[in-house]
This record gives sequence, structure tokens and C-alpha cells, in this order.
Amino acid sequence: MIAAEPDASLYTSQFHIIDSDGTIVRACKPTPYKETGEAFLRARQNFQRDSFGTGYVMRSADYKRVGGFLPFARLIYADDFVVYCLADISGKVSSSRFLFGYRYHLKSESYMSGLETLTEASKQFIAALEQTPYAKNPANMVIARNYLNKAFTRRYIRILVYLMRAGDTTKRDAYYAARKSFLTYFPGPTFSRENIIAGIVEILVRLPQSWVQRPAAKVLSYFIKITRGIKN
Repeated sequence: MIAAEPDASLYTSQFHIIDSDGTIVRACKPTPYKETGEAFLRARQNFQRDSFGTGYVMRSADYKRVGGFLPFARLIYADDFVVYCLADISGKVSSSRFLFGYRYHLKSESYMSGLETLTEASKQFIAALEQTPYAKNPANMVIARNYLNKAFTRRYIRILVYLMRAGDTTKRDAYYAARKSFLTYFPGPTFSRENIIAGIVEILVRLPQSWVQRPAAKVLSYFIKITRGIKN
């Protein structure tokens, strides 16, 4: 592929998402053969691409040129940013073959990070993005902020369900404070599906521990386990 496309600045392939046992969960969302940095990031932020910090090949000179993985909190969104920057040099090409697997599980770094960490990484990501050509189109930044909000809300729903099962009011109140801090910077779509689900869970969490919460938490936990948050 490198021989066929010597002028590209980033190379990748299709891949499988696997669980902690190596079992294939699903195939990645299809990646086109050629893509610009802007096209990649717009698709990624519309949840039309799966992309993680692995499975890419680039020239070391280009990697150094863009600064590598920037030190965002726990490196959250650092992979999206560096892929955009590398692809923005002279384009990204992708093999149609499935050449690797990405392991995603409930104890992974991306899954376990708290809301405060996610908030800090989101601020750093937006600040870095504002210094790139991507930000010259105002519509791109609207997409970026909505993407961060949806990713945050999905994480928030998972955490609320766990808090509902634990019944820890102190941690619950701390997460509400973290949510308020995030939404100060990244107000999201009022009627998105994620926000509706979050609203329902918030009502349940505020109730005293009861027969209503326990079965609700079990149902929601099962749903989260099935989906494993892989949509984002």
C-alpha cells in the first residue's frame, strides 16, 4: 500500500474490535480507501469511524512534525487529534483487509477514566483543535463540541447506573458537580437520545434506594454490558 500510495502521510486498514478474551465483538465501521484529515475527523465526530491509538503507520518525520500524541489528560482524544494532524499533511489511505484487532473491555483506560479527567481532556482537545485549519470552518467546531458532549453523556450514564447500584450519595453528588462543570463548556443537544436516557437515569438515581432502583439498575447494567460503550 505504501508503494502504491507513496505520497500519503498515513496508512491503516480495517480491523476487528475484540473483547478481553480475544473474541470478535464486531467489525470496525468501514473506512474509505482515501480520506483527508478533515473528512476523517468530521466522520469520527459523527460516530461514523472507529479509531484508536493503534493500527496506523506513518513516517517518523511526520510524527515528530505534528508533535506526536499531545499530553491531553490520560491521552483521551490525543489519538483522534494526532490522526487528524497526520492525515491533514497529505491524506490517509486504508487497506480493505482486516489486519489487526483492537481490544476493548470494561477495565480499559478509555472506559474507566472519570468525568473530571474527561472534562479536562475535552478542554485540551478543543483548545488544540482551535489552532488547526479544521477550526476555520465554524460547522466543524459545532460537530466537535456535540461529539464531546455525546461522549461525555454516554460515560455519565454508565457511571450513574453504577452509582445507582452502589447507593453512594457522596459520589453521586460529586459526579453531578463534574457534569455541571463539563456542560458549562460543552452544552449539548437538548433532545438527543443520550440526553433523554441520562434524564431518566438521573430521576432514578435521585430516588431513595428502593425496589424501583434495583431492577432498573440491573436492566441498564445489562444494556451497558451488551453495548460495552463501543458506539463512541
